[in-house]
Amino acid sequence: MAHGRYVRMLYVEVPCDISRIGVAVGKRTGKSWARNRGRRLLKEAARRLLPWLRGGYWIVFLLSPSGLTQRAQEIYLDMANLCSREGLLVADWPGIDFTPWAKEDKNDEKDK
Repeated sequence: MAHGRYVRMLYVEVPCDISRIGVAVGKRTGKSWARNRGRRLLKEAARRLLPWLRGGYWIVFLLSPSGLTQRAQEIYLDMANLCSREGLLVADWPGIDFTPWAKEDKNDEKDK
């Protein structure tokens, strides 16, 4: 188990080469609308990290009550730091970048 500022991560190594991700927000964390927002934040951050995860791990991310008040970018940065610290990211991971499309758009505008 690894602890971040807003996210806790549980993971186990499995013999297959496929990584699976689960997200959870505890019932004591807040009202249903807050928990649903928390799940959406975790799912979006996990979606952005999934291509860069090493194979062979089952990972569950748990959102803390303080994470419910944060922006999606903060949750993503916390999850990326946890995965990086635990060595779950591939070697050619480009680094923490919440908006990779922003750089592409700027380069496209310069080419025109």
